[in-house]
Amino acid sequence: LLDLPAELRMRVYECALTAPDNAIRIYYSFHSNRHPHNLGLSLLRTCRQIHQEAHDVLYQANTVLVHADCYRSASPAIGSLQLPPYALARLRSVFVVLDTSISVDFDYTQTDFRPFQGMVRLQRLRMAVVER
Repeated sequence: LLDLPAELRMRVYECALTAPDNAIRIYYSFHSNRHPHNLGLSLLRTCRQIHQEAHDVLYQANTVLVHADCYRSASPAIGSLQLPPYALARLRSVFVVLDTSISVDFDYTQTDFRPFQGMVRLQRLRMAVVER
């Protein structure tokens, strides 16, 4: 792969790291309706040069769909296990679903939205609130 010209390597990275519907879904453990993604993430682990060249393709070419964890007021809306700080800093496009149907006494003021501060490269943010 490294013997190919940089332009061709970038095309390989785009094909391997772009989701078919340009959406990477981030789930919490209680979700049962998961959609598996078929991204070639193992490509990023092959060597440092490929990781350096390819990792931004993952964050630029895809929209990250996050089901925000708002029913536990002491927890961040986006958990660091689902999206660690280094990933938050690289995101370009995010779609957040705030599901308030889980809790009858939902209060937005108790939700910890601080992880959004780490999205320093964010260009597009869409949010949807699901209520009863």
